[in-house]
Amino acid sequence: GQKKADVKMAAAAEVQDSANATAQGIEKEKKAANKLLEAAMPFVRAAERAAAKVKPDDIRSIMALAKPPEIIQRIMDCIDILFYAPLVEKVDTNAEAKTYNHGGAETFLKFFTPSWDLSKKLMSSGSFCNDVIGFAKVKKDQINEETMEL
Repeated sequence: GQKKADVKMAAAAEVQDSANATAQGIEKEKKAANKLLEAAMPFVRAAERAAAKVKPDDIRSIMALAKPPEIIQRIMDCIDILFYAPLVEKVDTNAEAKTYNHGGAETFLKFFTPSWDLSKKLMSSGSFCNDVIGFAKVKKDQINEETMEL
């Protein structure tokens, strides 16, 4: 009797200790995540304000560019991904994107082939501006890990 009770008490204490350690770990991770979120929020708010300023004339000006600067193409590729819009059928993962290192020197990174022609189709939808604003307000919180990796 007593021996069985002691064994069960010891097992229960072990489970309790493990649960407490897990809870402490979760609380620590939660605090770290909240700290990162708090640091990111000014950028999120700035992005929301910027998205709200996009007007149809701005989009038409960008669409009129036969070959826009690479940064515009890359931004539109990101929007295509976020909106689950199609990308070029044959993606060349050896394509390079021009960027600059911390010293300001030009460098190239491996990236996928820009989907500019497909991006123009997305921008030509009559609701594109509202879709961008709606995404910034509501759907930004629905981005999953896989999408972020892209």
